[in-house]
Amino acid sequence: MQIPTLQSNKCVTLVLLLFLGHISCAIPTSSLPLRHHLWPSTQNCTWNWMTQRLDHFAPGATEDGNATYRQRYCTYDGYWKDHQGESHLRGPIFFYTGNESPVEEYVNNTGLMWELGERFGALLVFAEHRFFGSSVPQLQGVPDCVAYLSSAQALADYATLIQHLRIHLRATGSPVVAFGGSYGGMLSAWLRMKYPNVVAGAIAASAPVWGFPLTSPPLDGAFAAITRAASVQGGAAGRCVHNFRAAWPLITVLGTSREGRGLLSQALRLCSPLATDQDVRALVQYLQDPYFALSEGDYSFPSTYITFALLGKDVPLPAWPMRQACEHLSTPWPIKIEGNVSDVRYTIHAGNWTVVVDWNNTRSTPWSIHEIQHSGVLALMRGVADAAAVWYNVSGDQRCHNWRAEPYSATSTLKAGGRPTSRQQVNAQHVPSSQHASQDSHRCTATYMVDTWGGLCCNEGLNLVPYAVRGVGNDLFWPPSTHRGYSLAEVVGEPGPNGCAQSFRKKGLYGMATRSDPWSEWEDTYYAGKPIESASNIVFSNGLLDPWSAAGVLHDVSESLVAVVMPHGAHHSDLFFSRPSDPPDVVRARAIEEQWVHKWVGERWSQGLRTEPSPSPSP
Repeated sequence: MQIPTLQSNKCVTLVLLLFLGHISCAIPTSSLPLRHHLWPSTQNCTWNWMTQRLDHFAPGATEDGNATYRQRYCTYDGYWKDHQGESHLRGPIFFYTGNESPVEEYVNNTGLMWELGERFGALLVFAEHRFFGSSVPQLQGVPDCVAYLSSAQALADYATLIQHLRIHLRATGSPVVAFGGSYGGMLSAWLRMKYPNVVAGAIAASAPVWGFPLTSPPLDGAFAAITRAASVQGGAAGRCVHNFRAAWPLITVLGTSREGRGLLSQALRLCSPLATDQDVRALVQYLQDPYFALSEGDYSFPSTYITFALLGKDVPLPAWPMRQACEHLSTPWPIKIEGNVSDVRYTIHAGNWTVVVDWNNTRSTPWSIHEIQHSGVLALMRGVADAAAVWYNVSGDQRCHNWRAEPYSATSTLKAGGRPTSRQQVNAQHVPSSQHASQDSHRCTATYMVDTWGGLCCNEGLNLVPYAVRGVGNDLFWPPSTHRGYSLAEVVGEPGPNGCAQSFRKKGLYGMATRSDPWSEWEDTYYAGKPIESASNIVFSNGLLDPWSAAGVLHDVSESLVAVVMPHGAHHSDLFFSRPSDPPDVVRARAIEEQWVHKWVGERWSQGLRTEPSPSPSP
């Protein structure tokens, strides 16, 4: 999914949305193989198309009374077997609820489905989310074309596709289990909640279903999780968090003078020297930005999953990238912190130099270049530079930090009927001008979507807030992003004109809600918010190294709404293919999930569902 810039409380994409600067100092990349050559992938897919209603809930409201679009999906039946040898009763169906990328991304990375599919003799289905990948409806000439971009419509697509497959494959007695990760995990859980007659259960991995304002998540929870990943609890070096906390105020104070900016520019190996206080603030942001990505992708194996999703680079992060970053900050430099870190009132001692921090204010004793050079501060700065380079120099070929470069964008621009391979490639496409717009002000003039994920969030007020605040005493970041005594109400804000709807209209895309819903009241109402006890048969898994775990279900809600917590897991670690390097808690999570799938499938079969095939309607 994508994530926000650190200062935004708007919608994010749950495999990342940090707008990052370009690359930096030399760090070697790993040459380890990323995928086992025998692992299944899109090469094993049989690709199909399903004609879906554009509007499942009021089809007569569309212009011709029955508008449709084509949804793409992958099936693999190489494992599919008859249940207990009975030819009239097929094996289960495992169904991936595609999220905000082309479906290939999930086919290639959801190893748990492939591994369980083989053991259960299941049919595998990976469905693409409407408006993403190649499953984009006709836009140009359609009135209010983006009004049909919503999670509710996507869920109806999935339920319709499942029923279609069960009928046409003569598998009406086959139990269906939904799988999904990140936003896809939200969809798998919601599919079970909304269509319990269609799916027997759901594995919802790293699903931030409790991240909406009315569920009262910790507003700095994502950054607290990042700090855990950088701590001994997360397997990182013991001095890492301490050194991070000391570094940011020291950089800021040094940056107030020309001499200090010169020292920083050299120690941090910057491609462009610092010239102003504003440059220093931008540099601190640049140096802090990578840690959401490194924490989310803190896997026990080298992986391109995060780098490809965000940067469009098929270059791997190393195994345990947060630990790798923290190795550069493991030295016990003679820099001490005294005071109340939790209240952001503390003093930093570096030799004879003292910096006092009080929330976002600092004051400093006088210093000289000689004192700084012998205080350990410049060595700390070099460590900060090397730590950030684990992300910025993932390709291993850069000599300096290009902190002034334009940030990467992880938003998606998807052309109708196209088949993009990454968000970055499609993001570079030209957006057609709407200067020749139709006289009908609600008829779309664009031929493809710009920022599809943003459009989805805009449409239904999908506002996840566990990253809305940082630096307020519970994490390794500084300065605080808000004032002391902040409240949920002022962070979330009030409803008003929907600015993103106006932005989309300028691009020739109509149908967005004209009023904002910052409290996600509709999401909370439609998907039950916090009190989900009436639902059943869902496993919510979360890795505590993952920033999104702050919005996840971390405790059992009922006997069949189960939380599986992985202390050394990152973003849906359990969904990947099994590896020898997997930490024990990830191995345990997969075992628990397999037990629940076995239970759900067995219960659905024991209920004596009708096994006779129904008459097949016309496709």
